[in-house]
Amino acid sequence: MARTVTASTTPMSPIQPITPPSLPTPLPLSPSSGAAITYAVWDGEEVPDTLLSISLNLARCNNYGIWGSNVPKRQGKPVKLNGAPLRAQCLSNPAQTVLLIGHVFATVWDVTEVGSVGWITQLVVRKEDRKHWVATHLLQTLKSNHRFSEIAALGLVSSHPAACTALAKCANYSLWD
Repeated sequence: MARTVTASTTPMSPIQPITPPSLPTPLPLSPSSGAAITYAVWDGEEVPDTLLSISLNLARCNNYGIWGSNVPKRQGKPVKLNGAPLRAQCLSNPAQTVLLIGHVFATVWDVTEVGSVGWITQLVVRKEDRKHWVATHLLQTLKSNHRFSEIAALGLVSSHPAACTALAKCANYSLWD
């Protein structure tokens, strides 16, 4: 069963990116690390097919997740993605979608009752790079994108506890209080 975690915020406070949004943003691997990973943002319409292919390969290499007990015939097996529907599934509204390399697919929807709502459609971090704050930084990098600067809520559907924890960290919300 997938978990749904939604972090409600008063509109996310605008942050000043380390570099202008049009340039890659270097962030440390962890609070105690001197090394850095560079994060870059593309609007959905600008995502080149080669970049989408690289993202697909990352997700295919057992980095995305495994099927749970609600899918008995696939239980314990890796979730597989097909190349053809990836753009349609993860970039369903290209003009309103952001791709951060690492990778995260996220989109913004206008909801009359609350304003803009951010939705994370896919968050994948390579196994070798997990537990280095990469997922948290990917989500925090969304804040530097103009589409996510004034959202009222940010949510994701995930069966992975690390993805839910990364969203909680991004929203400055403690799961253990």
